[in-house]
Amino acid sequence: MIKRGPFSYKSELKTIGYLFIPVLIGQLSLVGLSVTNTKIIADLGASAIAALGLSTIIITMLTSFAYTLLSPVSNFVSNALGQKDETKIVIIFHQGLWVSILFGILFLIFLFECDYTILPFMKFVDKNIDGELINYSRIYLKGISFLFPVYLISVVVRGFLDAYQKSYPTMYMSVITFFTNIGICYVLVHGFAPYFKGYGIMGAGLALFIAYFLRLIFMLIYLQRVKVTKKPLFKNYTWSSEIFFKIIKVGFPLAFTYAVETLILTGVNYLVVSFGVYVISGSQIAQNVWQVFYQIPFGLNFVIGLRISFYLGEQYFEDVKKIINLSFVTTLFVALINAFIIFSFRGSIALFFSEDPLISIHAKLFVMLIALIIIPDTFQSIFSSIQKAHNDTAFPMSIYLGSYFIFMPIAYLFTFGKLGFPNFGPTALYYGFAVSLTIISILLFLRHRYVRSRYHDKAFMRRLMEKK
Repeated sequence: MIKRGPFSYKSELKTIGYLFIPVLIGQLSLVGLSVTNTKIIADLGASAIAALGLSTIIITMLTSFAYTLLSPVSNFVSNALGQKDETKIVIIFHQGLWVSILFGILFLIFLFECDYTILPFMKFVDKNIDGELINYSRIYLKGISFLFPVYLISVVVRGFLDAYQKSYPTMYMSVITFFTNIGICYVLVHGFAPYFKGYGIMGAGLALFIAYFLRLIFMLIYLQRVKVTKKPLFKNYTWSSEIFFKIIKVGFPLAFTYAVETLILTGVNYLVVSFGVYVISGSQIAQNVWQVFYQIPFGLNFVIGLRISFYLGEQYFEDVKKIINLSFVTTLFVALINAFIIFSFRGSIALFFSEDPLISIHAKLFVMLIALIIIPDTFQSIFSSIQKAHNDTAFPMSIYLGSYFIFMPIAYLFTFGKLGFPNFGPTALYYGFAVSLTIISILLFLRHRYVRSRYHDKAFMRRLMEKK
């Protein structure tokens, strides 16, 4: 069990930093997998790259859905650690595995049977879509389908280790996975003459499956050897319908919200197409910058959420308030630093991706808007983590969906000058994100104040009465 002394801001910052660094590095290592795979299959031609791009949108949506669906497992384990209830910890771990296996199999079938699930939708969207592109997409989706059961189980194991503050081993394994994938992917795609011919684009999907499978095996071996719990984790797999459905109940609103956000971002990319190749390239560069810089608040707030869950389990509600106040300060600091770096180096960032002056000038504009967006995006991230630690995710989902469905259509009207609105061009879509995320941050803060006043005060009074 995790032991701690009296709460102090200095020791808490040290703990958060200790956990945050490996989470960030591990997350960036996994994000880099798609970049290296794109580079490796580039020799197969434009159709292969385009197929990978189209498929990656679907894969990213499914992996993000799966990750957020299972993310409450780590919070539940942290909460049980605070309660010092090892029996409950083991039960939570087992239910996380059951959920991951269930959805892993469903996603495997969904991707492997892409001829009936995904490809018809592609043909419906673009009736003139290239046949070679469809074939490449089919091959890649079938190859990567086997990844999902392994990926979902690894999310549960990693979340369990993070809750026990064992983040550095998972970081090392993620970095090793990144470099292992490069070698395996190259051999499976291009072959190893004269002994092995290679599988083409399917090899890229199979390489990810093999790399993640090896990572999962190493994590399970480590988990078995360190014996973080006195009770055996891999013996007598228990079933608890209450916790099983609680994981889905808390995780599904998060997963659904993330899927909708991904769809909206995909829609933005689709709308930008009408403005020409240079605008498309500039927008894509800006979104890459957004994704990279967002990993910092994402990792930080994930760790803070675990700490809040731990203190809630201990029922030290004054310490919960202190760490939440600390999270506000760190979030403000990270948001301002990120925005300052992006804004100050927007020109250099644009030129790093492309030296074409027409691309870089659009990229510079969009990257500047990302500097604006990253501030409310950072704040909504911490408020979302705080609410997840309190098992409050359904109402925040309505806040996200309501804000997006109100302001993004308005941004669309400003983008194309519809219904008498002035024509602001593609920048209006990014302003739509900025306004939506700002409203979401404000409403989530108000929701947090409401939940904290009811949750903490009632729990504190109940504990006080029990002492009497």
